[in-house]
Amino acid sequence: MKKFLPLLIAALILSACTRGSPPEPVKTGPASATGTLIPAEVSLTRRGSYALVVGGKTQFFLESKNENLQEFEGQTVFVSGNLEPNFRPEDLPVLVVEYLRASRGQEPLHDWDVPVLNLRIRAPETWGATIEKGVVSFMLLGEEKPLLIVSLTSSGSLPPGTPIFVAGRRGVRTTPEKGMLQDVYFADKDVSVRFHFDASLQRSVQRVEEGQILLSQFENLLASVTFLSDQSSSSSSSPLLTGTGTATGGTPCGGSAGVLCPAGFFCDITDAVENIGGCRRL
Repeated sequence: MKKFLPLLIAALILSACTRGSPPEPVKTGPASATGTLIPAEVSLTRRGSYALVVGGKTQFFLESKNENLQEFEGQTVFVSGNLEPNFRPEDLPVLVVEYLRASRGQEPLHDWDVPVLNLRIRAPETWGATIEKGVVSFMLLGEEKPLLIVSLTSSGSLPPGTPIFVAGRRGVRTTPEKGMLQDVYFADKDVSVRFHFDASLQRSVQRVEEGQILLSQFENLLASVTFLSDQSSSSSSSPLLTGTGTATGGTPCGGSAGVLCPAGFFCDITDAVENIGGCRRL
């Protein structure tokens, strides 16, 4: 028993020292980084309304008095400023952003014109899109289930929810704003349109940060929506979406939606059964 007593005392001293050890000091001072800017959960005990994800991992929280961080949600950005400790030692530090710019390597966007829904939707170029019977599905490469489905509802009335506006139209959000599942409805004349977003079904989403990036991109997509009827003149450079979006011979046309080609083009039908073809110049 006597020979174990010194070991027991040493263990107790080590345990006490470990429990009382202060956390490692946070590095502070000038800092800069490039990553994806995502919104952070609202907290009364933590600084930072946004976070920066670098290599799939949240690096630090962000706040700024000089830059509008919300404008860059979901984008790859370069930020620089002063790194400061957060309120609690266990929280990541906060970068007070003094300078921000969109990175040149950020993902390009693509405009989809959908006449059957009277919509122009701007989505990341990697979100492939298809349309069938007036329902638009956006899918990520390699995934089996849609990330976003846009469709007309059976009723023109809106369900209960949090009021929002989409392209100047009255709408509602029926799900929590920051959740991986989003349902947004908005009225257009006597019909209503539903945007159903679900990042939880994506096999490629392995981290919370990856889901937050997709959610931020969806919020940017909502902010980009415009109505074709509101445009003073249509642009012949924007593709018209129909069928699978993969018909050969140019921009897809025809199909169940009866999508027409821009001025100066004709629809060269390649699938007589589905009436799908590609736009060719006259």
